[in-house]
Amino acid sequence: MANQRGVTLIEVLGSVALLAVAVLTITYALQQTSVFSRDNDGIDRSVQVTRTIMEELRGHLGEPTSRTLELYGQTIDLDLLRINTTAPLLLYYPGTTEAELTLSIVSADGHLPSISAGDDTLDLDSSFKLITITSEAQGKQRPYTLEAYLEYWSID
Repeated sequence: MANQRGVTLIEVLGSVALLAVAVLTITYALQQTSVFSRDNDGIDRSVQVTRTIMEELRGHLGEPTSRTLELYGQTIDLDLLRINTTAPLLLYYPGTTEAELTLSIVSADGHLPSISAGDDTLDLDSSFKLITITSEAQGKQRPYTLEAYLEYWSID
């Protein structure tokens, strides 16, 4: 009678195949985590840049002496945002030939109500503009849009 101890060839092949499937599954999961992490970094950068631009506009749009604003090496004409423009102002981040983000800034009336207090009436549209900033990464179709009502100084 032959010795029945030891591992047969089929058992070894089965173990190797099972181990290979487990390693491939773990490798795929790690690869997907890396891809999602890189995408999330891009989204975080887009949100941060958009919020920074909105805060800079908030600080300068209401000042009558501010006519332009320098952001990322590019100049924004604030007077174009103080009037309703049909064409968006474009800004690129960073302000180099290889921009990661294209930012579109649009200004419009917010269609806000008028407020009455006694004999005085205040048209809120004469004091606030609806500013919309859309940020889109180059080669991606996932834009981020931020809207805010900003106080502005009328050039009229």
